[in-house]
Amino acid sequence: MTRSFDQLWAETLHYAKIHSPFYRELLRGVSGTPALSQVPLLDKKTLSKRNWDFLCVPRERIAEIVTTSGTSGEPLLWMLTDADLRRLARNEKLSFDCVGLTARDTVVVAVAMDRCFMAGLAYWLGLRDIGCGVVRTGMSSPLLVLEMIQRVQPTAIVGVPSFLRLVANKACEAGVDLKKSSVKKIVCIGEPIRDAGFAFNASGQAIEASWDAKVYSTYGVTELANSLCECEAGQGGHLHNDQLHIEILNDVGQPVADGEVGEVVATTFGVEAMPIIRYRTG
Repeated sequence: MTRSFDQLWAETLHYAKIHSPFYRELLRGVSGTPALSQVPLLDKKTLSKRNWDFLCVPRERIAEIVTTSGTSGEPLLWMLTDADLRRLARNEKLSFDCVGLTARDTVVVAVAMDRCFMAGLAYWLGLRDIGCGVVRTGMSSPLLVLEMIQRVQPTAIVGVPSFLRLVANKACEAGVDLKKSSVKKIVCIGEPIRDAGFAFNASGQAIEASWDAKVYSTYGVTELANSLCECEAGQGGHLHNDQLHIEILNDVGQPVADGEVGEVVATTFGVEAMPIIRYRTG
């Protein structure tokens, strides 16, 4: 049964208000369920400064601790419960469903599984939820990825565009024609491969030119434990409304008109350990 936004928002608000020290303080004196727009925006500086105050569960319920990339400051600690890991798996399953992956596919995950990195874990969970065979090469060695493509004959690969271009360069040096490989789908993470009009940028064009494969883009944020992946249309990522609510706001915090550029502001639904409300992703 599909739950409405109002139900999900009310549940998230009241759960956070009861269990999170930060939201207990922020929402003190607030009764009922205010409109989402009435809750103050949350920025990365506050999230970093009050990191542990967003935790809603006792330490013994934490199943996984990851960190953000730290590109805009000290990496944030991010905690997940077992239920959060199941939510993460379902999100990635839905995202890979958009790509059309099935249990018949074997997928190279050329993404780090170590260094407290969430994405590699998330992709593995989602692919296993589908039933795919997974080859966890990581991204430390382009030659290892190339070797596994030749030996295992995978049908898809998940990786960072700049790293996939390194793999293509190594293939060229070795005289291997990637267009004749078994890889028919490539999911690009971490770097943009499209311009504002959804056409491939230089990076996307380079990957498409090197592989005889359909190229997809996916966008994810560690703090949201969520990703938005393209489908065949290549016109932007698909939102899973029961897990995430997104607003696109201008510099003064007001919604932009359709077609205008703005900042992604997100509210998570169904998160146990560290739910966040109206988070400015930057």
